[in-house]
Amino acid sequence: VHYYKNGLLYARQPPYPDKYLSLTKPHHLHGNLAEAFYKLKKYDSALYHNQLSLQKASAINWERGVAVASYGLGDVLFELKQNDSALQSYQKGMNAALQSNDVDVALVCYGGMAKCYHADENNSAVLKSLESGFALLKERPNINRFYAVHFLNTAIDIYRKQNNKAGLVKALELKSAVEKAVINGNNQQIQTILNAGLANEKRMLGMQVEEDRQKQELANTRLVMALIGFAFLAIGFLVYRYYQNQKLAVSKMRQKIS
Repeated sequence: VHYYKNGLLYARQPPYPDKYLSLTKPHHLHGNLAEAFYKLKKYDSALYHNQLSLQKASAINWERGVAVASYGLGDVLFELKQNDSALQSYQKGMNAALQSNDVDVALVCYGGMAKCYHADENNSAVLKSLESGFALLKERPNINRFYAVHFLNTAIDIYRKQNNKAGLVKALELKSAVEKAVINGNNQQIQTILNAGLANEKRMLGMQVEEDRQKQELANTRLVMALIGFAFLAIGFLVYRYYQNQKLAVSKMRQKIS
């Protein structure tokens, strides 16, 4: 809550500068605050910030923002036992989500509608809402897994309360498949990271070997140059001694002649 409130000090409504992050738009931060207060069971504050989120998302015609804020309002109103108002919020969120093709938000709105209908003991409407959600899952199997599990948890809870064994089995199997896909996806990501790390280590090792080879070549080159230098010095010294000996022999000959 503290950090989201600080974030709002830097957020702004349009006109947005270039590359302004969607996640830092005011409606999104108010939605984050509302969710935080909802988890803290501070429903009045959650209701207030969801309403602000809805207002600011509507001001910029951000349909996903409208859908998410409406869904958040529905959750709060449902906890406050205001089923009719909660149902209207869920329906508004569902319509906005379908219009903007944000089927993940539409999915959880169907779950929220089912909760309201179940609280009002409208079993036919419960089944219709849940079936709409399952149809979305079937049509869009790659839907956001977080939202999919959230919807399925709602369906499982309702089916258990209704003692609907067939629906419960279907929901549990789907949840298991989604969670398995999540695990497989995580494993694949971990494997990708490990492979990248291994490739990086091999590259670093290769670079180290190449660096050592170059150092060895440099050392060998320096040694050869040093040997050549010593050879030239030795040759020079021998030549110098030869000429000195020649001069000495000439001097001795002249001295003898003298």
